[in-house]
This record gives sequence, structure tokens and C-alpha cells, in this order.
Amino acid sequence: MGLRTPRVCVGLLTGVLLLPAAAGARINYRRLLKDLPEAPTVEKPLMIRAIGVSRRRKAAIQLAPRLLDSALPAPQRRALVEALGQLAYREASGPLVVEWERLLGAAVSEEEGDRELQRLRGAVALAIGRTAEEGNAAALAAVRRGIHDAASEVALASIEAAGRMRDAGSIPVFAALLGGSDDLRAGAAADALGRIGGKEAERLLRERLTTGSSSVRIAAAYALARMGRRIGVLTLDGFLEEVVGPYADGIAAAGALAALEKTQGIAYLAAILDAGPGEHFFAAVRALGRSGSPRAVLPLAGLLGSPDEGVRAAAVAALGAVGGDRAAFELRRRKDDPDPALRATIRETRALLGDYVLP
Repeated sequence: MGLRTPRVCVGLLTGVLLLPAAAGARINYRRLLKDLPEAPTVEKPLMIRAIGVSRRRKAAIQLAPRLLDSALPAPQRRALVEALGQLAYREASGPLVVEWERLLGAAVSEEEGDRELQRLRGAVALAIGRTAEEGNAAALAAVRRGIHDAASEVALASIEAAGRMRDAGSIPVFAALLGGSDDLRAGAAADALGRIGGKEAERLLRERLTTGSSSVRIAAAYALARMGRRIGVLTLDGFLEEVVGPYADGIAAAGALAALEKTQGIAYLAAILDAGPGEHFFAAVRALGRSGSPRAVLPLAGLLGSPDEGVRAAAVAALGAVGGDRAAFELRRRKDDPDPALRATIRETRALLGDYVLP
């Protein structure tokens, strides 16, 4: 692909297995739940998000009723919604649907307030998709309405939610989006079709492998690959070989391959990182983060020692997106970053990974 193989790639297949286990025990989620009511207001959103990583049903059962508190401050409300989505237990789906209905009637007057409202509505839609059982009528009604929302963030989250619920009834809507002019919604529709599966979904995705924008073709190929269709991986490989050297579509395809745990995707992106900051450097960092692959931790962690604050900040964000104990371990090692703002970001990111520490 025209990129030299970096030193960091040598151990990509096995190096991640040699990373030390997360040092030190995490704060017990039961203790966080106990301390939450009396904690400083500014700390509560971080504590709630840390609880969300526990994956414990008891946590979902205790957190879900808090959503019905109309006086809950906005930062805590959004943290609570996202935590319930991460916990992914059906006990939260009812309160989340109630929250969705409440937000439909919310009215704000300032532009920033509108943006915050849409972010919250999007988070609620996605959390519904993560928690509701297939066929839940109230949940389906909520996300199907959200698919047509004028706010892109809400629509994209609702499309993903319908896919997670394997809502075959939305396939005609996704088919229309897949052939539409909005590439973001078309890509989300492709992902949803891949989650739903079936012959009709596969037919629609195959049709998009050779038509439409490259971003939609990549999304369709990724969805097919997740369905176990080799044509998806072959199509993504083709993007890596199409141009000598890094380019935008190659990075997008490599990110999709990395998400599929394909070595060629990780190696392509790691090679760009190894070459140092340049035109495509930060796009490659983001792609590694979005992949969610544990093997992305090694090349990203190597950036945390960079003298460039922007590079370190991008690596922190990407490790937060990857998630997991290994990412938390690498962030913990850099908790004393020389930049005060980045130190605060590292602490917040660790909390998002369940590694909450007192300030």
C-alpha cells in the first residue's frame, strides 16, 4: 500500500497480549452508588458514567428510577442516559422511553440549548436501542419516529437503535436512506441493515458496493463483512490498494477493517502514525479510536509521550473511544501529563472507562 511497515506493527498480533493488566483495583460500583447522593455536584456525572461500565444489572435497576426525577441537572441526566445505555439491561428501557416522550415536548429558546437538547435526545434514542428487547412496541415507536427527526444527531442515533433492535419493519426506510443524498444517514442505514441481516438487507447492501459515494460503499462493505460475507472484506481491501500512500478513503476502509480485527487495517493506520504528524495523521488516530479494537491500544499509547500536546490529546480521545482495561491502564500511566487541561481530560476519560478516581 505504499507505506513503510512501522516498528510498532511488528508486535501488533501479539504485543497487545503482553500489556500488563490494569494496575490497581477499580472503585467498586456499589461504593460509587452509595456515595453518589452526597458527592459534589460536579463529580456526579463522572461517577454515573463509571458505574455504567460495570455492566451490573443491580446498577441499572438502581440508576433507572433517577431518570424520572424532573429536577435532575442536565449534565447528570445525560450521563445517566449514557450509563443506562452502556449497562444495556431491559429494566432501563421503560424509563428511557418515558424520557424520550418528555423530551419531545421540551422547548428551548437559545441555540446552544437546542444543541444540548438534540445531543440528549440522540443519547436517549441510542440507549433505548441498547436496552429494549426486540419487538418492544413502545421502544420501536420511539426510535422509528427518531429516524425521521430533522436533527441529524437524533436521526443517526435512532437509525442505529433500530438496527440494534433488529427492526425488520424499518428496512424499507433504510433502503430509501441508502439510496439518498445524505451520506451520513446512508452510512448509518447500511450499518443498521448489517445488524438486522437477512436476504433483503444483504441484497440492498450488495447493490451499494459499486454505486454511490465511496463512504457509503465502505459502510455497505463493512456491514456485509459483519454479516460474514467475504465480499465485504475484499471490497475494503481494495480501497487500501487503490492509491499508493495514505488517503481519506483508505483510512476509512482501514478503520472498518480494524473494527473487524483485520491486521491489514491496523497496520495501515499504524504506519501513518509511525510516520509522524502530517496531512492524514489525526484522521488515522481517530479511525483507530473508532475501530474499538484492543489492538489499536498499542499504537495509540505510543503517542502519549509525544512532545506535541495536540498529538497527546488526540491519543487520549482515541483511547477513550477504544475503551477497555488496557486503554485505561495506558491513560493511568500518563495521569501526570505536564499540561493541566490534558491531565483533567485524562481523568475524565478514565472515568468513562470505569476507572474513576477522586480529584
